[in-house]
This record gives sequence, C-alpha cells and structure tokens, in this order.
Amino acid sequence: LGAGSYFGEMALFDHLARSATVTSREQTSLLVLHQREFAETVKEYPEVALQMCRELSRRLRKLHEKIQSLPICF
Repeated sequence: LGAGSYFGEMALFDHLARSATVTSREQTSLLVLHQREFAETVKEYPEVALQMCRELSRRLRKLHEKIQSLPICF
C-alpha cells in the first residue's frame, strides 16, 4: 500500500474480527474511522461506500488471480 491507501475497510461493514495485520516500513500518519462515523459519512456521501466496494472488488479479483495461479489449482 502507498500514500493515500486504506486498509481495514471490511471492519466498517461488519462486526467481525480483523482479517489482516498491517506493518509500516517507515513513519506513517494514520486516520482512524469508526463504524458510526463511517455510517454517517455514507449517508451524506454515498459515493464513499461505492468507491470502497469497487476497491474491495478489485482486491478480491487480485486475490482470486493469485489463488488460480497456485500449482494446486486447476
């Protein structure tokens, strides 16, 4: 991930435990967005949720490609 990227977005949509751990290689500034604030933001700016869905879809497709390239997959 690079400047302007985000992670942890799945936790904004459900109440499940985290699915990933992130470690920064350099000094990093982060913005924390809680579910309540996210819900309020999406009500006012629905495009935010739509963009996040697009990113989730992109990441899912990329993961699917990686899985398909594994030697055990046909």
